[in-house]
Amino acid sequence: MLASPTSDRTGMRSPTDERRESDRDSYRKSCIQVNEIHRTVLVWVWLQEIGYRIRQPVDRLKQGLLSDY
Repeated sequence: MLASPTSDRTGMRSPTDERRESDRDSYRKSCIQVNEIHRTVLVWVWLQEIGYRIRQPVDRLKQGLLSDY
């Protein structure tokens, strides 16, 4: 039987492996958070451009979009 990369011969995981996994999870969560911030900024810029073109405030646009939803 082959041992998995995260376990030793006994099948037990070492504290180092658990720490690496925790680091990977925190890195993944921080990347997700950064991506959400980027998307939020892109949507805000998009709403500002549309608001400028149709001469309506962003808040009114958001309210209209949310009420249609």
